[in-house]
Amino acid sequence: MAITRKLTIAGMKGTFKLRFQDAKNQDLSFESVCGGKISVSRSTNGTTYIIECDADHFRVFTTIVTPSDFPTLFYWDDTTTYGWFCLEGFDPIDFRAGSWPSNLTADEAASSANLPELRQAEAEIPVRGGCGCC
Repeated sequence: MAITRKLTIAGMKGTFKLRFQDAKNQDLSFESVCGGKISVSRSTNGTTYIIECDADHFRVFTTIVTPSDFPTLFYWDDTTTYGWFCLEGFDPIDFRAGSWPSNLTADEAASSANLPELRQAEAEIPVRGGCGCC
């Protein structure tokens, strides 16, 4: 069985890359809040996001489908500046600078075997309670 969870991605002026191992977005819709230009690229399979923004602060909101029993979130991330993301049911996670190969599209990153170390986060908050950022 699957469950839909809210995903919030927030940050400052820069580029953010995020790929999930076992979760995906099946909807192309996003909501965003920023004071400048923002682009959100999503891979066709819905696992990978590349966000570029020239505003001092932004937030992007979407939904992700995960298995109902989802105790651990596995992901790869990369950033050029400070930002965080929060998948409902997990604490907010700070992006970290990584070493993704440069100039990959979201679709290329979704299938790349050359991303840096896979990270993990344990579910600590009941899904119904949210993470406070969504």
